[in-house]
Amino acid sequence: MYFIEYSFQATEKEKQFHTTFGKVCNFINELIFKLRMFKNGEIECEVMFIFEKESKFISGMLSQPIIGNYSERLYEIKDDEIEALFYQLNTKITHNKLTELALNNFEQSYLVSNEKLKFVLLTVSLESILNVSKDQITHTIARHASLIISQDANEFRNNYKRIKELYDYRSAIVHGKKPKTFKHFN
Repeated sequence: MYFIEYSFQATEKEKQFHTTFGKVCNFINELIFKLRMFKNGEIECEVMFIFEKESKFISGMLSQPIIGNYSERLYEIKDDEIEALFYQLNTKITHNKLTELALNNFEQSYLVSNEKLKFVLLTVSLESILNVSKDQITHTIARHASLIISQDANEFRNNYKRIKELYDYRSAIVHGKKPKTFKHFN
């Protein structure tokens, strides 16, 4: 979200510029969010601000969106995904408290470079939408996530075990213990 506070007397033209620029930033942020929800991969758009000292005018300029492989997760849309992407981009997403927390943590995970912190943010995202109890958190998250992603009972058992291990990894990080290393961490 784009906000600006004026600590000087801005002209109407400057206020109009900032309002328009804010709308553009919000549109781009929403677009990037929807692209991230559609498919995994790195994508971001940087904003550069220029402060003119004498006039105290702040202007903003958007750079071209960065779609990269700086973390080896190139964002790419294939021809057979175009129709589904079009649907995703035209779907209005409504939020409640739990989904808002989940989505905020999901977005924050793209802004941090520390892999452990990124992992914790993503597990908090899942926890906020898959668990509403204070008891058996690991079991509940593993069960709910496994139900969503599994196609049969055998796959459910494997996913359940794996998700419990991943949640234990998250707990070790959060509680300051040395987490286990995973052979297949993808």
